[in-house]
Amino acid sequence: MSEYRLQDGELISERALRQGAKNTLLPRVLNAVALASLGASAVLATPKPIASGVLKTVQRDGVLLDGLGNWVQAWREVDKFTSDEQSSQAEKEEAYRLELIAAKKTALQRHALVVETAGVTIDNQLVGSDREAVARVTSALSLLGRSPGASIPFSTRSGAWLTGDKASLEGLQTVLWAHLKATAENEKAHSDALDGLSTAQAVADHDITSGWPGA
Repeated sequence: MSEYRLQDGELISERALRQGAKNTLLPRVLNAVALASLGASAVLATPKPIASGVLKTVQRDGVLLDGLGNWVQAWREVDKFTSDEQSSQAEKEEAYRLELIAAKKTALQRHALVVETAGVTIDNQLVGSDREAVARVTSALSLLGRSPGASIPFSTRSGAWLTGDKASLEGLQTVLWAHLKATAENEKAHSDALDGLSTAQAVADHDITSGWPGA
């Protein structure tokens, strides 16, 4: 929305400017001549700055003259939370910290599931690593335990087939369980770390994508 500054410093919209001059014939696009006749100056838009932290926010702060003599939008950074009759600023910031932790843990769970099911590489082939795949390997080993010399074919993520005897499936089971264990341990480490962070900014800055197997 276009914004204009009157000579007395008031900021108004183009609609309000035209309504105030409804008896004046104005061009469809307000040019410099038309604005001068109304005692108004166009306010140029400026990018909204990024807040310096999660407990800060940026809001409009009127206008100012730039180095070229143009009126431009001004901004200022303020606290995101302030005290009121219901709660103090510190109480609001603590509630926000807990909110951020809950959101981070939800994202952490989603990321852990992606890593857990991403697969593991065996003989240059990507093999499923979800819990169903682990259960299939465990079941196959149980069957092979009755026929140690037999083998079972199993498919890879690419559609290729590998032949698994008891020894190779035991090796695959070891790799799969190590992958699941490392994933679970890293998820817990991140969760515990989030619980130990005392400020909202520290929670926001915590990188939940680090330390995962295969990364």
